[in-house]
Amino acid sequence: MELFRSTLHPDDADLVYESEERAKTTGLHDVVHRIIRPDGEIRWVHELAQMLPEVNNPDLLMIGSVQDVTERMRLQQMKNDFISTVSHELRTPLTSISGALKLIQATQLSALNEKSAKLLNVACSNVERLQRLINDLLDVEKLIAGKMCFELQLQSLKPLLEKSVVDNSTYTTKSHINLVIPKVLEKAQILINEHRLHQILANLLSNAIKYSPEGGEIHIIISQVKQNIEIAVKDEGPGIPEHYKNKLFQRFSQADASSAKEKGGTGLGLALCKELAESMNGSIGFDESSSQGATFYVRFPLH
Repeated sequence: MELFRSTLHPDDADLVYESEERAKTTGLHDVVHRIIRPDGEIRWVHELAQMLPEVNNPDLLMIGSVQDVTERMRLQQMKNDFISTVSHELRTPLTSISGALKLIQATQLSALNEKSAKLLNVACSNVERLQRLINDLLDVEKLIAGKMCFELQLQSLKPLLEKSVVDNSTYTTKSHINLVIPKVLEKAQILINEHRLHQILANLLSNAIKYSPEGGEIHIIISQVKQNIEIAVKDEGPGIPEHYKNKLFQRFSQADASSAKEKGGTGLGLALCKELAESMNGSIGFDESSSQGATFYVRFPLH
């Protein structure tokens, strides 16, 4: 690794140092950073190593490999730039189209025949769907880049959950789904951003509603797990396919393309939830032992 220390890009020195310090505790050094070649070319490398104690020596040795990942990083940057550009370029015209359609809905709907009114409603619905997709895309990009800032406040859990349940209960009536409200720990407090927590819960609840059978039940389960408050959403749907479990929180990942077309969705919701939860010092996951339906949970430190 010393070869790369002499060519390390100065802006990445702290990143590499922090990884080496973590490795003394975790045993794993895993970092992607830039190096500057003698001809001035900048390359990206991935250092992956394990810290091992040397025989008869208390010092630690780093044993591993260094891989050139420049092309991979370039492709990733191109993809991110493309997503960001498309998102921003689409947002303004979509806002204009949405405003025009809503104005027509509010003032001219009664003058339209049944077929035209139906087409107008479909157009409004599709524009709203595209707006949600673009907003989710921009939110994910900002979170990954560390450019989204929001204030965390210590808040009581009970009113937060009550508001989320009320906000999402209207969606359950369409499929006659029963949303079972939990018994909340009365004095539980968590350090979060209220709007972003509601965003996470809205995603988890909408997924549960989407995949629940008509007349089914969705349970919100509140529990204390060590020093964390866990908010779990359990449905009675088909559950999570085994082959999809390791892709759940990746952007644009969907268990079944045909199912996604039928149910709707963009594959961004859980990726966004993961970034939001981690930005608030929390975590998100799912219950792998669940034999029926799916159970997703989000955890935050108890205060």
